[in-house]
Amino acid sequence: YTEGRAVAAHEILDELLKREPHSRIGLLLKARLLLLDKKPDEALAMAKGAAAADPERAADAFLVMAQSHLAKGRTEEAQEAIKQVLKLDPRSVPAQLLQSRLFAAKGEKQPAIDFAQQAVSLAPRDSDARLALIRAVLANGDTARAEKEIRALLREFPNSSIVNAQAGALFLARHDLAAARAAFARSLEIDPASSEALAGLVALDLGAKDSPAALRRIEGRLSAAPEDARAWFLAARTYAMVGNAAQTERALLKTVALEPANVQAFAMIGDLYAIKGDIGRAVEQFQAWAVREPKSVAAHTMVALLLERLNRLPEAKTAYERVLDLDPRAAVAANNLAWLTSEQGGNLDQASELAQMAKSQAPDQPAFNDTLGWIYFKKNLAEESIPLFRQSLEKNPDNALTHYHLGMAYAKLGEDTKAISALKRSLQLDPHLGTAGDARRALAELQVP
Repeated sequence: YTEGRAVAAHEILDELLKREPHSRIGLLLKARLLLLDKKPDEALAMAKGAAAADPERAADAFLVMAQSHLAKGRTEEAQEAIKQVLKLDPRSVPAQLLQSRLFAAKGEKQPAIDFAQQAVSLAPRDSDARLALIRAVLANGDTARAEKEIRALLREFPNSSIVNAQAGALFLARHDLAAARAAFARSLEIDPASSEALAGLVALDLGAKDSPAALRRIEGRLSAAPEDARAWFLAARTYAMVGNAAQTERALLKTVALEPANVQAFAMIGDLYAIKGDIGRAVEQFQAWAVREPKSVAAHTMVALLLERLNRLPEAKTAYERVLDLDPRAAVAANNLAWLTSEQGGNLDQASELAQMAKSQAPDQPAFNDTLGWIYFKKNLAEESIPLFRQSLEKNPDNALTHYHLGMAYAKLGEDTKAISALKRSLQLDPHLGTAGDARRALAELQVP
């Protein structure tokens, strides 16, 4: 499998499981490979089989179950699976790290730190555990402790690109620009493909008003790796910041062609055409692209997005459905179709399935978490929606719509103080948002003496 011969790897395991259908190790390995193949539901079924085959040694199987649930956005089920892992193996470092990640997603900072600290105590030389601790501590605002930890990690793993990139992010947060630049440069020297390090150096160049240096870095990476979708998206954002609309459009189109799940890139293209005032012409251009390349997910997705921008919603829904016919795992189309279905009074169970699938493709995507959370809210599952809204706001803290959604969820649960705070934040960020009237009415009801 690691040699890139995934089909052969699966064939070997399938032959084993044909002869020994209850082989714990065979079922477990099959589950792990399916998870790597981004097939979490199939992985979950195999992991359950592995657990049933040998309940006393099922910790690894429950760990795969937890990872499979997380890939589908099912945080409560993931939490239960992790509890089973720790019950069977209290010293499981991966389980401790998953717990830390779950608490961090819920905004519960101290438990996130505690579980990361436990993982470090169990595996002091595990760089993943220590990086998790650094991120948890940094999220809690303790930059001094985070710096102490990262400097210790740098001494032990001076040749780790990831460690150096995390150090650069920390130093940048502390406004130590020289140290940040040195750390990002070291990370990139070790691994020229590090998107975090490249983004950090480009940010520093732009902050220093040296846009030619930023563009040289970007274009150098694109020359070295012309199929690097993350580099193209960074290029698009950089071109946008220096005001080069033509190059921004070119970089965005390349991004979505390489990575059709990049919702931010699609949104930027929509904004670009909206600013230019020619969305109708853009629809025609992308429809022509879709005719030339009828199997292009990117072309059909752009048609759907632009039709949605024009408020031609029935056509947009049909276009999103066409995308999903081409690729049933097309995340942007699934998310947006889920949103349109839920907003237009459609089947919420179907919308939920689409939104869960989108989230499984990009678990940290703010828009996907917001969509799934809002559908849960509409299904009267407000308690399950709140972690999704908070996870969305961690990545996109100034999204007025998500603050509105979070406020409404808190209000439904009777947590008035939190609801008022979230709704006020939504109005502060965008007093003219389409939901602003509803937010004001909800606030008026919550603030009645």
